[in-house]
Amino acid sequence: MKNSYQQVRDVDAIDLLEILKSNRVKLLGDFINENPTVYSNMFKYENDDYMMNLSRENYFLGFINRHVMKYDENAIKHGYDEKVKKAFAAIMYGLIESSVNYHKQPSDLYTELLARKIKAVRGIMEIGDNSNQRYQELLYSYEKDNALFARLINKEQRNGN
Repeated sequence: MKNSYQQVRDVDAIDLLEILKSNRVKLLGDFINENPTVYSNMFKYENDDYMMNLSRENYFLGFINRHVMKYDENAIKHGYDEKVKKAFAAIMYGLIESSVNYHKQPSDLYTELLARKIKAVRGIMEIGDNSNQRYQELLYSYEKDNALFARLINKEQRNGN
């Protein structure tokens, strides 16, 4: 995978770096500006490790989704070649792998959704003329992930967990 970065044209590498940068800026901004979506859950679930982990997992999936959606947006505009697709896929695999290693016992939902993300990343490598359709599928996936996590969190709250 390391070689996949070295074969990417400079202009495409800059695009990939911009995707990473914009998402890191949002991540940092959410914490620096005390985004209520992030911080309210930190306080709400401070005494409930399970719910806190679900909240973190939900945020991280959104972080991954934003990368994929931005990449797909750029792929439609710029028509990336196979080298760029492989480089981006390697980056996403690295992010997902780091998340799996971070969570000692991820929830079943998180594991399932990460598996879907891996499938979506593989799909990126197959993007061709159907880029717009793929982008719409990724938007749907993002909304679905958010809804599934919201349902799980609400269910756990009702059950008193």
